[in-house]
Order: sequence, then C-alpha cells, then structure tokens
Amino acid sequence: MKTSVIYEGRIFHRRYLPTLNEFGYQVFMMYLDLGDLDGAFKGTRLWSTRRFALARFRRSDHYGDPKKDLSAY
Repeated sequence: MKTSVIYEGRIFHRRYLPTLNEFGYQVFMMYLDLGDLDGAFKGTRLWSTRRFALARFRRSDHYGDPKKDLSAY
C-alpha cells in the first residue's frame, strides 16, 4: 500500500493598501511514510536513501539511534 504522497497547490497573496500588489506561486509538500522511504523513492533518480541524488534522505541526519528505523519513534 502506497502511503507517501506529494501535495501540490498554489499560494496567492493580494494587498490593496497602500498600493495594489498581488502575486502567486506554486508550492508542494511531502508526506513521507518513514518506514517505506526506499519504496517511495523507487524509480526516481532525483531522490534516494542510498546514493548521491538531488535530494537524499539519510537516517544519520536525523535524531535518535541510527540503527532504528525512524518510523519506530
């Protein structure tokens, strides 16, 4: 069962005073199943838990015993 997802959206801002100003931009947020990071990143070269990639998730970068899976916390 796939439980990791990427939420996409758009943020808008508009101000009327002292002068009209408005802008919008795209955003995304990730919800990652920490127990299945290898499965979530499978099939992409941009994300990884084991090799150099644009975005790399290393267990050693996070708090706690590095021998324990993060989903155990």
